[in-house]
Amino acid sequence: AAQGLSQVIPDTGAYIAQQLAWPDYVNEDLYKPYVGLNFGAFYLAQQLALFDNFIPAALSAYNAGPGNALRWYNLAGADHDLYLETVNFAETQLYIERIYVGYVLYQYLYAE
Repeated sequence: AAQGLSQVIPDTGAYIAQQLAWPDYVNEDLYKPYVGLNFGAFYLAQQLALFDNFIPAALSAYNAGPGNALRWYNLAGADHDLYLETVNFAETQLYIERIYVGYVLYQYLYAE
């Protein structure tokens, strides 16, 4: 089950710890805000890079795994609406919708 503020699963946490050369990592570290938020930010940045900053795919990779996100991306490409319709996990669709709507609203409210 996902753990900590950034809801990172233990296997992913171990992978991130290895990538960051995080000293003496244990799964319980994900409950420490400093660790969990750093790991979540690192992993999301990795997914954004993997999907050329296409936010819906990066979010789905964070939620449902990069393998699923890549499969959906290969089917739909970088079309936001088509991508969302291609995602066949209801939880992941809702996750993308909620976070992306918030992202767009923040962009609008705080645009310079």
